Amino acid sequence: MDLILSIGKLVINVTNTYKAVGNDARDLVKAFDGISGKVRACKEICNKIRSGKLSSLTSNRHSELCESLKRCKKTLLEAKRMGKKINGSRIRKLLQIMKADDLKRLLNNLQARRDELSGVLQDIQLDVTLHMQKDFEALPERLVRKKVPAQEIPASAPRSVSKSLLEGEYIDTRDKGGHTALHNACDMEQKDNGSLVALLLKYKANPEFITEGLCNNSLHISAANNHVEGIKAIKRSVIRRERKSVVKPGEGGRMDEVRQKSGFHRRELDKERWKDLLQRGNRGWMNPLHMAASTASAGATDFLVRELRKVGLRKDLINEKDKEGRTPLVVLVQTYRNWEKETRDSRRKEVWKTAKALVRAGADPSIPDKHGKTAARILATLERKESEGQEQKT
Repeated sequence: MDLILSIGKLVINVTNTYKAVGNDARDLVKAFDGISGKVRACKEICNKIRSGKLSSLTSNRHSELCESLKRCKKTLLEAKRMGKKINGSRIRKLLQIMKADDLKRLLNNLQARRDELSGVLQDIQLDVTLHMQKDFEALPERLVRKKVPAQEIPASAPRSVSKSLLEGEYIDTRDKGGHTALHNACDMEQKDNGSLVALLLKYKANPEFITEGLCNNSLHISAANNHVEGIKAIKRSVIRRERKSVVKPGEGGRMDEVRQKSGFHRRELDKERWKDLLQRGNRGWMNPLHMAASTASAGATDFLVRELRKVGLRKDLINEKDKEGRTPLVVLVQTYRNWEKETRDSRRKEVWKTAKALVRAGADPSIPDKHGKTAARILATLERKESEGQEQKT
């Protein structure tokens, strides 16, 4: 940790000295900040593995994480050496010492290591979630079953869901496709499904349970379906409302003070859980913002961006890459390109709104995927092809 902090100070000094030369040093600090957070998270995971708290993980996953950290350490040491080399140099001498290609290469290495660590963390998180899910589903008889009054069930609820709720069956029972009732409610296109999502969450449906195969949770599914009411309901279920105290400060006894403090800590834990859910990736390392972008869900994108800003994750996730190296903006542009022309024309407004929300939040159209394609390049290629097609028609 001391190494990370010392490198951070050096890289900041690099930025201050390098401002007169170009913008790459600022990008270097940004990349350094991104990788530092991933390193801290990975070290915490390593400590949990060693202490046996995550014994469900395979030894292969542990070794994969350790190897990634080794590669990361090597890149950070290179950044430290470069910082020492530049620190204190005058601009005239700096131009002789520093080559733009060297800085660019180091920047690319830092970003590659960050993406690598991010991917390993996503896989570990999925392993833990699947393990937890199996434990819950293997012991449904131990869970409290509560019958739902008929008047509370929306008329639009599927017959199978209504039957399960009325009979007090395990609320997260899966159908033949491996989906829970909450998964299906988040995916439904009926007008009243917002109330069904809220009802299922009220009776303790777990929003963190993931589907088989793609490993999408309820937030992923709601985001992909532009189900803003569903996203809000999930947030309300995670961050429980604080009860107003009738006791004035200083007037209550010791137990009242304990209750107030425990309520505060519970709320802080709830906020951390919501923060974790916002950055949770699926099997393809796509977070909820990726999923909203994949269907040009403007409303969901706008809401998620605002939530990321509130919890301090906007900078980390607005340009986060999935398994294919795609940021949410690249995913959006690729989706737009892959649609038929009629669909592109009819949904152009939603695509524009989604792109506008992402770019305003800091999405960078010049970040390439692992094939070297940027959002700007994909869009330019598409526009050129469309214009050529129109010329041929005329």
